[in-house]
Amino acid sequence: MAWHPQILDWHHTGRPSNGRIEGTNNLLQVLRRRAHGFTNHTNFEARGILTT
Repeated sequence: MAWHPQILDWHHTGRPSNGRIEGTNNLLQVLRRRAHGFTNHTNFEARGILTT
């Protein structure tokens, strides 16, 4: 019963999801793990923008 208002709000808003943000975060984490060959932060940033 303590979560009743929050549960009702979730159902009334059309079931929003943070799945897209979680997916983008996952792609960036995978890129970070594979990024040992990048020589500087600018290259890593550019690859992140291209990946997402």
